[in-house]
Amino acid sequence: MSASDDFNWYWLHELGSLLLSSDDEAYLRTAINRFYFSAFCEARDYLIKNKIFYNDKFEKMLRSGSGKVHSATKNIFRNAIELNNETIGLDIGNALEALRKNRNKVDYESPSKNFKRTALESQDDSLFVFNALNKLK
Repeated sequence: MSASDDFNWYWLHELGSLLLSSDDEAYLRTAINRFYFSAFCEARDYLIKNKIFYNDKFEKMLRSGSGKVHSATKNIFRNAIELNNETIGLDIGNALEALRKNRNKVDYESPSKNFKRTALESQDDSLFVFNALNKLK
């Protein structure tokens, strides 16, 4: 789990939402990043807290502290039997993938366009992850 187990990752989602009030590129890029990390960290922590790892390989990746934790989190949600009641795990994994793609697009692909639309899509995907995780709790 995070270094601060009591940190509320939804606060990053709220920060991203506040940044949407601006059309400034820097604000929108930051909002997209906050939406991704809020949903990713909440999802990662859910898996660790509930000891849902799918297999030993993914458990090692999830606990590694390396960049592999992003892939492991998404793939555990997509594959773990405990999470695929009515495909909710698959849907969470797909939302995390969409969020990561949006984050990478605005961070690494140049030039990027449609920051506002991408930020709004990311906001929706992030909120979906939080709501879906709440249904699982």
